[in-house]
Amino acid sequence: MALKRLRRSPCSWYNSGVVVKILIATGPTGGHFFPGLALAERIRKMTDWSVVMVVPPRPALRAWLVRKEISSIELPDVPFKLREFWRLPGRWLNIFRRAGQIITREKPSLVVGTGSYASLAVVLAAWMNGCRVVVHEQNIVAGKTTRLLSLLADRVAVTFPETRGLSRLRCEVTGLPLLEDFSYRLERNKALESLGLDAGKVTLLVMGGSQASRALNRLVLTNLKLFRKENLQCLHLAGPEREEVGEAYRRAGVRARVFDFSCEMGLLYSASDVAVARAGAGTLVELVNRQLPAILVPYPYAGGHQRENARWLLKKGGCLLLEQGARMREEFPSLLQQLLKERDLMRARLSRLHLTDDRECFLSLIKGLVASKKRKDTRFSHSH
Repeated sequence: MALKRLRRSPCSWYNSGVVVKILIATGPTGGHFFPGLALAERIRKMTDWSVVMVVPPRPALRAWLVRKEISSIELPDVPFKLREFWRLPGRWLNIFRRAGQIITREKPSLVVGTGSYASLAVVLAAWMNGCRVVVHEQNIVAGKTTRLLSLLADRVAVTFPETRGLSRLRCEVTGLPLLEDFSYRLERNKALESLGLDAGKVTLLVMGGSQASRALNRLVLTNLKLFRKENLQCLHLAGPEREEVGEAYRRAGVRARVFDFSCEMGLLYSASDVAVARAGAGTLVELVNRQLPAILVPYPYAGGHQRENARWLLKKGGCLLLEQGARMREEFPSLLQQLLKERDLMRARLSRLHLTDDRECFLSLIKGLVASKKRKDTRFSHSH
């Protein structure tokens, strides 16, 4: 049975004179970081609360935080390496100690965890210090970290009504908050003009998630003759292989704009007609929000959650599915031709779906918890 979607409700308790601080702990990947950043963006825009993000030390994350002028604290994560297994207990103890220091120093009103093992220590330290805790699960199947932290959380916000692996008693369907940069829209021809592309061609967007994908890069480069035959032009997020990928497009005579990454995803989405992408929850939400038909190539590791995300959208008729493996290059051409043929039908199906938190449900959930804590603290102080 699907969960009931949380509706936005006014919070009459809100008093602009009350100092409220929200701490948001995220992981190193875009799938965990961007929902947290989008929430921080909304808190800054719609309240006078203080917001601080706790993130692993990554240059890309730091650049986004500077761009958005969001205060942050860097907390090292602990990558699992089997050959260094003997060092893990000491590293985790150090991380938990530092997380406890952050909670004690910042004294947050509420802590939000967006998944990833990197947020584990902060959420656990918050719970041990009596802070309100909210966890957000982006994927259709809850990850191990979220399942664990959901046992400590006051509420669990989820993107999909059909989310599996969590207690329904604690879950609220809020959808996924999107950055303004990702939801920004421009008329298609103007977007193509600003990118130097041809309005008369079908534009294919290729993206492998926040860290790009070598597998998708290789897949595309082996099919450039097909792209030329179908009269396609491309927008391609290629990561560190940007120069190599760009040169391959030039040699094949396929018009393209190739980036390592882009902060202007709203512009790229506005210019695109179809996509080839990974199947992270953030990508799915953005594709649905843009009604952009796609071939999804799920990342085959990390618990297989991307495969479940892609299967959900496939059942809704909003995408085609290509499994990464030995036969993917052979299967891709027919899938691409099917995508181009059926894109209008798929776009109509996508228009009936809704996964974006455009009603500010996540923020409303947080406001309610902060309000209940405020009332509880007031009763406690009066009783003494």
